[in-house]
This record gives sequence, structure tokens and C-alpha cells, in this order.
Amino acid sequence: MKKKRLSAMFENSVAIQDGAHEEVLCPHCDEPLVFGMKDNAHEFSIGLTKILECLVVAEHMGYVPPFPDDWWVSASRRYAFIPDVRNHLQHKKE
Repeated sequence: MKKKRLSAMFENSVAIQDGAHEEVLCPHCDEPLVFGMKDNAHEFSIGLTKILECLVVAEHMGYVPPFPDDWWVSASRRYAFIPDVRNHLQHKKE
């Protein structure tokens, strides 16, 4: 990523909008909770599943402390994609 573009990305930080998160009742999407977000120029949403995917990556890279295995087992029961993401990262590491 070019230095100027990277700098602009970090200057455009995101904030959660107060009261802009809600359960989503959508039979066509697999997103149980969506957070309203805002940066310097946009209002947008990010779903809980995307946040969980980012959390898997952050844990794998050591940016957050490891979660207990039983937490991941419980989360995986609700969100079947989690083991796939964790396994993919583990195989990339090897």
C-alpha cells in the first residue's frame, strides 16, 4: 500500500454511532447484529460476523490475548464460519 494512501486510511478512523446498532431481521442475510459506523466522509454498517472474523485474525496475529478454547467452541456453535477462518490462518502459519 502506498505511503500516502496508508496515511489517509489511518487519519480516517471509524467511530460507532450512538444508538445505531440493532438486531437485523433479514431472512436473506446471515447477520444477527449490525453496527452503524461513521468515518470522516461516510456512514456505513459492519456486521457482527465481520467483527468476529477480524477478532480471529487479531488473536492469530497476537494483537489481542488468546481467548479460552471453550469461548471459541461456543462462538463456533453460533457462527459456523469461525473454525474455517481459524483453520485457514493456522495452515498459512505452517
